[in-house]
Amino acid sequence: MNVLANTPGSDATPNRQVREMNADDGHGAEVFYGARLDPQRLVAVFRAHWWLFALVAAAIFLLAVAYTVVAPRIFTATAAVVLEAPQRPGPNGELQPAQPADSATVDTEVQLVQSRDIAEQVVNALKLDHDATFWAGSHHKAPVDQDKRHDEAIGVVQNGLKAKRSGLTSVITIGFASRDPNLAARIANGYADQYLIAQSQAKLTSSKQAGSALNDKLESLRKAALSDAAALAQFRTSHGLYSTEGTALNEQEATSYNEALSQAQADLTGDQARLNVAKSQLAGDAEGAKAVALDSPVLQNLRAQRSQLTAQIAQLENRYGARYPDVIAADKQLADVNAGIQAEVHRIVSDLQTRAEVSRQRVASMQSALGSARGRLAGGTTASVNLDELQRRADASRQVYEDYMARYQQASASEGTEQPDARITNRADAPQKPSSPNVPLNLALGFIVAVGAGVGAVFSREALHSGIATGEDIEQRLGLPHLGSVPELASVADREDRDMSPPDYLLAKPLSAFGEAVRGLRTSLKFAGGSGEGAKIVVLTSALPSEGKSTTALCLARSAGQSGAKVLLVDCDLRRRTVNKLLGLEPQAGLLEVLNGKAQLKDVILLDEPSGAYILPLANSSTSPEEVFETAAMNQLLRDAAAGFDIVFLDTAPVLAVAETRVLAAKSDAVVFLAHWRKTPEKAIIAALKLLDAAGAPVAGVALTQVNMLQQARYGYGDATYYYADYKKYYNA
Repeated sequence: MNVLANTPGSDATPNRQVREMNADDGHGAEVFYGARLDPQRLVAVFRAHWWLFALVAAAIFLLAVAYTVVAPRIFTATAAVVLEAPQRPGPNGELQPAQPADSATVDTEVQLVQSRDIAEQVVNALKLDHDATFWAGSHHKAPVDQDKRHDEAIGVVQNGLKAKRSGLTSVITIGFASRDPNLAARIANGYADQYLIAQSQAKLTSSKQAGSALNDKLESLRKAALSDAAALAQFRTSHGLYSTEGTALNEQEATSYNEALSQAQADLTGDQARLNVAKSQLAGDAEGAKAVALDSPVLQNLRAQRSQLTAQIAQLENRYGARYPDVIAADKQLADVNAGIQAEVHRIVSDLQTRAEVSRQRVASMQSALGSARGRLAGGTTASVNLDELQRRADASRQVYEDYMARYQQASASEGTEQPDARITNRADAPQKPSSPNVPLNLALGFIVAVGAGVGAVFSREALHSGIATGEDIEQRLGLPHLGSVPELASVADREDRDMSPPDYLLAKPLSAFGEAVRGLRTSLKFAGGSGEGAKIVVLTSALPSEGKSTTALCLARSAGQSGAKVLLVDCDLRRRTVNKLLGLEPQAGLLEVLNGKAQLKDVILLDEPSGAYILPLANSSTSPEEVFETAAMNQLLRDAAAGFDIVFLDTAPVLAVAETRVLAAKSDAVVFLAHWRKTPEKAIIAALKLLDAAGAPVAGVALTQVNMLQQARYGYGDATYYYADYKKYYNA
């Protein structure tokens, strides 16, 4: 096999890259296995750090218990008031029943309850600033200064208040918290009482302000009404439009004349009719004369005498004849009576004529006066229009004045009778049980917080852990194959075997779990290299010292030797020479002597008789020249070793510590990168892999060393070692 074909300058070396996994890598499941979040992995992480969870959770829960025990007992007393909209008059003037207050009003009143003014009223009403019980219950020391004591008492009352709306109702609950249950009830009830008093006082103040404003307005309206009435009276007087009945004088005069003319015309008609009847009597109309004379007492008396004389004459004529002296005397008396009747009729007719003439003259006079009045009425139309305008203005001023007067009288009558728009529905009683601390709630919250803090501590520790724990981590975070995991001997060996070194234990218990892990790593190397037959020259390296690199290399060599392979282990760690220490060797010549030409390879190779493996050590007396691995002698040594052995293991120095390791790695068929389980920082591993990649080294994969199988069985879900508890009995200890 041509070893030089794998040097950095050879075309046979593929271009390899070491990548950090991040969100921008678009490979997903096509490149890496098990990229999804597995709940069982989380459980495994929790199992691995259960002690941290228990410690943190117990500490947090004990703190919650301690706080609950030492916290002061606070008692909360609660009173309740219900808000109602003020009563308003209905359509018929009657008061409507009170209605619940709207939501905005209730929220506003809650803020008023919490105001400093109400708190100050409570302090003043209950004299809390001078109450020793109040200061003791509030756990505050009363200031000496009176003003400071008063202000601090108000602050304490406000801090202890718990006022809120009860759900969506119009009920406000007023609670107060104190160490003294009786004090809490007294202050809660005091708050409810002072809130109602404050509402009444606010209404009283509003009524007084409204009354004062109405009084000022009423005075100005009175003056305006008087001014308008005076202007109206002056205008009527100046234009003669005023009358006691309240109508215009010209209009009243015309109406009076019109009524008087109608009456005069009626009287004239009556007088003329009676005159005509009387005249008909004079013409011999006895019936008319009779009708006219009916109204005269004289005529009625004469007519009665005539009737008696006529009857007497008729009686005497029947008895004594017409020539009887009594008859003649009676006829003479009858003639005198008739003459008196005629004289009375002439007198009446004369009077009727006089009365008719007077009535006629009166009608004429009334007609003349009515015409004059109508003329004056027509001339006063413009003045009447102005009068109407002044009248309306005066009426309006008087009506406004009367309305304000009624409102002022109503406000004055209701002043001092204001009622609050709220009532107390529940007065506070001294609570029997403390409201704080809430023991069940505190313990429940403490438990929840404790569990959360414990879980957070576990996963925070895991998130902050920078090491590699499982093969899944290698594949996902490094993008390289997981070659195997070499256990920590103490985690798999029996108690009596734990003092043995891993290489010796491998020889003593080849079929143990440790031996199987080493064989598994060796088997992975059969698939490394470019020839298809497995890698022949294998470099074992790490990022940092103390990664278990030399121990693993010796175990691989012994395992291969036990299987019958011809294997050579070359100690290339010029500074540590750890292989010598593991085998207890003190050679006089070794690798450097071969490279310097001072010794032959066959002369310095040592046989590890228990396993059959060959060792090329480093002599303790040898110096370490620079760039010894870049020489032609080193290339020739590798060619000779590859030709003479089935597999050659090169135990090299850490990559980050020594540059020569990259030179050897580039000349190998495969590089096995070893990382200390859960200890080597991921950043260090990535930095070392980048250096190897830059050198063109064929990194076959990463193997974990010193794996604690007991912890990994709890932690490393998804890794083969996670199931160690299931298959460990399969091996012979």
